Amino acid sequence: GTTRRVLDDHPPVRAGPPASPEAFRVGDTSLVSPDFRIGATAAARSPDGATVYWTKPDTLCSIPSGALRDESLRPGDLDRFIHSWPRRDFAADGIDQDNQGRLVMTDVTNNAVTRFDPASGEYERIASDPRIDWPDGIAFAIDGSCYVTASQMHRSGMFDGGADRRPPPFAVLRCAPVGDS
Repeated sequence: GTTRRVLDDHPPVRAGPPASPEAFRVGDTSLVSPDFRIGATAAARSPDGATVYWTKPDTLCSIPSGALRDESLRPGDLDRFIHSWPRRDFAADGIDQDNQGRLVMTDVTNNAVTRFDPASGEYERIASDPRIDWPDGIAFAIDGSCYVTASQMHRSGMFDGGADRRPPPFAVLRCAPVGDS
């Protein structure tokens, strides 16, 4: 029944240039400009609720949920609980978690959906298709299917000199259940 603000303007969530500008691409086009700054774009919670993950375009971080709820911890105290995962070579905009605790995120750079296994620290592309055009939001259905939106954001005025060149229709795509492979 209560809320509190945590990690406000904290470096792992703060807007800034991508740590790996080469990763923030769509196809062969770099989306990084001198004034381009982006902070945390999406968050997911582990199935057991013990961990909160969030992503910046090329960086994945996590923190134990208990540290976020612990009102005795001051903002600077949270640093020691934040874990930065291996840097990605692709930009992600959306994130969710499957029922096996693996993170599944959009892969803007490769028109794909990629899975990250926290136990192994490895990324695995599970779907790639030109129709997954700037995948943005992502969610799982009860049957294990993964749904992803294709926003075509790189064709919007924000990245295309003010002109919106996104051709409709915008799409929600379904990836078949991904299983254990």
